[in-house]
Amino acid sequence: MKKYQQTITNASNTSNPVHPLRRYTRYDVWIACHTLLTSPQFPVVFEIVVNTANDTIELRSAVAVNEEVTKTVRQLVDDFESCVTYLSESPEADLSLPDASGQLTSGWPVRQPRTQEAEEPADPEIVRVLLPELSAFLRIPVDSVREGSSLLSLGLDSLKAITLSHRLRERGISVSPMDIIRAGSVRGIASASVAEKQQKNISQGGSISELDQLLRKDIPVEAVRLGKEDRVEITAATALQAGMLSQVTSMRIHRVNRVLTGLPSQTVASSGQLYVHSFTFKLQPQCRIELLNEAWRTSVGNLDILRTSFHFSVELGRWAQVVHSALDFKWSTEERESIDNAAKEFITGLGFGAEDALHHPPVHLRHVSSGGDYLIVVLHHALYDGISLPMLFDYVKAAYTGNPPSTVQFHTISRWITSLETQATGYWGTRLKGVHPWAFPREISSPANAWRASKVVNLPKGVIDRFCRRYEVSAQSIAQASWAKVLAICSKRLDVVYGQVVSGRTVAGTEKVIGPVFVSIRFACRRPVYLNKWQNTIPCWVTIGERQTSKDLVRSVHKLNLEALPWHHASLRLIQRALNTTSLCDTLFLFQPNTQYEAEQDPLWTVASRPDEKESKSQVGLHHGLGVHL
Repeated sequence: MKKYQQTITNASNTSNPVHPLRRYTRYDVWIACHTLLTSPQFPVVFEIVVNTANDTIELRSAVAVNEEVTKTVRQLVDDFESCVTYLSESPEADLSLPDASGQLTSGWPVRQPRTQEAEEPADPEIVRVLLPELSAFLRIPVDSVREGSSLLSLGLDSLKAITLSHRLRERGISVSPMDIIRAGSVRGIASASVAEKQQKNISQGGSISELDQLLRKDIPVEAVRLGKEDRVEITAATALQAGMLSQVTSMRIHRVNRVLTGLPSQTVASSGQLYVHSFTFKLQPQCRIELLNEAWRTSVGNLDILRTSFHFSVELGRWAQVVHSALDFKWSTEERESIDNAAKEFITGLGFGAEDALHHPPVHLRHVSSGGDYLIVVLHHALYDGISLPMLFDYVKAAYTGNPPSTVQFHTISRWITSLETQATGYWGTRLKGVHPWAFPREISSPANAWRASKVVNLPKGVIDRFCRRYEVSAQSIAQASWAKVLAICSKRLDVVYGQVVSGRTVAGTEKVIGPVFVSIRFACRRPVYLNKWQNTIPCWVTIGERQTSKDLVRSVHKLNLEALPWHHASLRLIQRALNTTSLCDTLFLFQPNTQYEAEQDPLWTVASRPDEKESKSQVGLHHGLGVHL
């Protein structure tokens, strides 16, 4: 509220003994002519009136005794205003009471003029652009959006913040999704939108690290070139990439991994195909095969992630990603009677189990003629995440029309990600100090296939939205708190830990990157067959108080989420090593919109069924013990 109003009234008739909080409402149907009050039960009454139309809070007081008491009440009103201002500006500070002598302790708020350092000034021009932009994005009346309006109360969440960040950047306002979430208001976004600073932060991640230098010494450039004219750049793979690449190593590297990590690999069982996925498209009759071929060739040439191969350094025990200037474009053609099993047979014939399978960029395309035209796209998961996959296909469609969009290259931010992984380990090691992991009891023999179940929660979305607006939390925090309660009941413990999937795209410029920006965490469970599996998660440690209310629990979870935003890129393997434990959690929590990539009306193709989809879902269940997808 912009200002506070005080009203003191000497009244001989004061009837309400409580301290009500009500909203000021103007009635146009009638006019109050006379009010008959009962005899006063209490000498002093306070009332707080919130006037949303005038953006004010008014404190009213009625006094039914002498003038001396009135002076005391005036002092109480002044103290009340000071406390409201203090609490709103310093919610985490201690609030002490007067001591026995009546003197105020140091913690008691004293009215002082606000300093300019309390909040960076907001550019009025940016605020002017933000107000209608947020109104259109959140689909709410523009009059409901003000400079100090809480974004959470207006319906913004962490997932929407990613889209909003990209939308604002198109309007010339550079602000990261992380800054949007932490800003909390329109004024906060305007203060945080420093385009040059954000872009500089990303470019600083491009400096050559000590690990990159060691990899370049250990891996000869001549050995990784695809030709004499090929110019290569060698950098360390991110933890997510390394985790998935470990599934395609040979028996020689398998033995090295076992020595270095003490964890077995699943190389032989998976034949190197665990993180290799196919996508089959039914081409539209008007789609020209030669133009589609050229569109994919252009995309491979423009996107460095599609020109990336992977090599393992035995000496360092680390994976390196190599970006090639040479175009390694692999397109084949096949005619067959049925499209059934075409993708599976295509992957089997690529030989991903070989030691040098990833020494060429793992991007393979096949045009299949089978009662129509199909395109099978085979990609290793080290090249993409779930968010970038539809962006890749949209890029190819734009290249088909001759207008490929500009994009931030994955190689530009990969060094920044690897540097953050090291920094974040220290944060999580401190954050999780004192944690006591708990795992679900398991039988020695369990079925090979994953068990899946689903349930629709019959709770209107409006109820959740009202709760979020009232307490300024996100729907994800509600779901996380609920899952924490379930684990607390099962474990009969008040502190629980579970894995939480995050996007990893909370820094400006990363929301439109085509590549595996998803955070990588090693997900080690207690049973050996589940070891050495990786997933895009961070640990979430929730402590439930014995007398804690549900709203306070949700607020605490929401606060933890905000604090963890800068530290989403971390390796759980290193965190567990720092905590001297082999496992932190065995349940996985995923919260995301129920959306899928659909292209039924697309002029180029429609998405056919994925033969590996059911298998990959089973793998997720087996690798993580228990997964919860909301």
